[in-house]
Amino acid sequence: MHTALRRGVFLVFLAVMGGYAVVQLRGPNGLAALQKKREQIEALEAERERLEKEIERQSLRNFELENDRDAIEAAIRQRTNRLKPGEKEIRPAKPPRRPAPQD
Repeated sequence: MHTALRRGVFLVFLAVMGGYAVVQLRGPNGLAALQKKREQIEALEAERERLEKEIERQSLRNFELENDRDAIEAAIRQRTNRLKPGEKEIRPAKPPRRPAPQD
């Protein structure tokens, strides 16, 4: 009798723990939430990688602008839309406007 009672209590304990595990895994903090967090982590890591590349690109550009007079001059000329004496600006022609179709 003592062994049967022990076995019964153990089976009830296992059933309760199994039910608790199912509720926890399927609940709001369960597997679905874990998957969502992993997706957020992946997105943030990709964003971080993109930003690190952008920082590296900007650092190189800053170095050029600090040390290369030609790069400085080109940046100023581009920003102010100015040309050197004797230079000519070539712009692509705008495509002709098509009249709107009439119904």
